[in-house]
Amino acid sequence: DMAAAVSFYTLQKGVFTREFTTYFPELSIIDMTEGHDGGLVVAGHLRTNDHVWAPHKILISKLIQDPSSPQGRDMAIAWSTEYYNPREFPAVEGKDYIRDEVWEIITVYASDGYPEDGYAFGAGDGDETGDVDEVSPVDGSSSSIWHCYAGYLGKDGTKIWDRTYHLKEPRDDYGHEACEAIATTADGGFLLFSDSDNATDFPNDFGFIKSVDLGAPAIWLGWSRAQHI
Repeated sequence: DMAAAVSFYTLQKGVFTREFTTYFPELSIIDMTEGHDGGLVVAGHLRTNDHVWAPHKILISKLIQDPSSPQGRDMAIAWSTEYYNPREFPAVEGKDYIRDEVWEIITVYASDGYPEDGYAFGAGDGDETGDVDEVSPVDGSSSSIWHCYAGYLGKDGTKIWDRTYHLKEPRDDYGHEACEAIATTADGGFLLFSDSDNATDFPNDFGFIKSVDLGAPAIWLGWSRAQHI
């Protein structure tokens, strides 16, 4: 069964000491970042059920020291929030199939020109069923084609915005985009690094997508770069 644990250690005079630990059933933790006002914010994939399509949600949680634990060496979950299916694909026979896979989460600061303190994540959104090809009621895209997925949430976990990005128009003959990393930019936007097979005839490309945060949602500025590797 899939499960995860997060532990925080300090190093003093060459000795590691475990300070905090918490456990997540059915979760694969991918990344973490420093929390506003202390603590850690972790992001991972949460399995939604056990059927063959194995869909995944994104779970983001704020961890803080649990003062009630022995010697204060466990962590408590201050808040958790889920992100799933931003293109709103319909279920098939009552079953989910979309895999939303987060790969990076970063801490965002209002002092750097963003609307408020919070966090941003970069992810991929699509399915790997091999036998489902649904049409999104949001943008007409296919569930079989992966899109970059990014989101911005406040320091208390409240969603500010989330959206998907792609280099091509919906339903055209285009390839996949999946965000592998996200970074802030000097103008208060975000730079998405994507696993891409759009710009060339090769299957193993990477690309960059620039967006700028204007509130809700961020807009795609319309430029990108891709390079075969």
